[in-house]
Amino acid sequence: MAMSIVSKLAEILGVSADELVRKGISRLLREELARVESEIAEILAKYNVKTPEELEEKFMRRELPEHPTWEDLLDLKHLVEERNRLREALALLEGSE
Repeated sequence: MAMSIVSKLAEILGVSADELVRKGISRLLREELARVESEIAEILAKYNVKTPEELEEKFMRRELPEHPTWEDLLDLKHLVEERNRLREALALLEGSE
């Protein structure tokens, strides 16, 4: 059913179904990447650091309070992993054009 809709939309827009899907996926990945990068920047700015490693070093030296720094560090690590996956997916998509 989904491909039927994609085919109809592609026809209406005058592009191939492959191009429509590729552009849609690209836009989704770029929007998600922008969201993740924004969240990373917010956490780094909150602690006035430039990298996740710098934040972790400050935390380990006990220059920052345990709460909420620990939770933010965990969130930051997850966000960095997500950013890496999104970048990998975009590179794969762009390399297949």
